[in-house]
Amino acid sequence: MVGLAYECQMVDGVPSHPGDVTMDAVVTEERVRVFSSALSRRTRA
Repeated sequence: MVGLAYECQMVDGVPSHPGDVTMDAVVTEERVRVFSSALSRRTRA
């Protein structure tokens, strides 16, 4: 799952709950932050 956000909305961490969906990456107007090692390997190939 990839999310879209403005850079000013990015934070270092948020509380998580059992029903939350884990993001693989977030794309902002300035950068792409990849959190999933599997997604990172696919984008570099």
